[in-house]
Amino acid sequence: MAVIGLANGVTVVPSTFIPAPGAEITLQAVGAPAGATFRWDLGADGRPDVTTDQPWVRWTVPAGYWEVGLEVVQGGRIVDQAKIAVVADARLGAVRTVQWVNGALEITVTVLAKVRVLGPGVVEDIPPGWVATASGPESALAKVNEKNQIEILVPSLELQPGEEATIRYLLYPPSPDARARFTGWVTGYWSGDGRVERVEVPVAGTVTF
Repeated sequence: MAVIGLANGVTVVPSTFIPAPGAEITLQAVGAPAGATFRWDLGADGRPDVTTDQPWVRWTVPAGYWEVGLEVVQGGRIVDQAKIAVVADARLGAVRTVQWVNGALEITVTVLAKVRVLGPGVVEDIPPGWVATASGPESALAKVNEKNQIEILVPSLELQPGEEATIRYLLYPPSPDARARFTGWVTGYWSGDGRVERVEVPVAGTVTF
């Protein structure tokens, strides 16, 4: 079935991208036409789990990484689609946002500590054909590894519960009409109960652009 894009496009906006495991969140469809029906894929399997007449749904999020898909249906046709990632982890969370800046995609990953975290960082797959460079923070150590991933670490940083850090990098497209799919992880070391353990949690937020 053909997908007809709307002028502004529909966006899925959750009450939070990084809930605690087992918490209930609200998913809101923004920019959809009046009178539409909404098919929500909450299981990341490509099949709708819930269909609603209103542009929102409540969802109790299990632990882990979940790609949430939305199909907007009007007059028996899919008129728009959207997808985001939601990640439920009790220790650490990160949300990816994307915008064009001077011909490049600026990727901003906002890291939120839910426990005490040492040396946070981000590891993101670089889409085929794209070129990545780090842009911040100044104290970060950055490199492109042998797996064609950009690694940006801030080893001197310590985050207390509720504190945030922002990590940015730029992606340069191979052509003006290139599209990208994003996959990445936020990393760090969890300090608690007299021990230190490495943490690696998928990044939530924008999935494709």
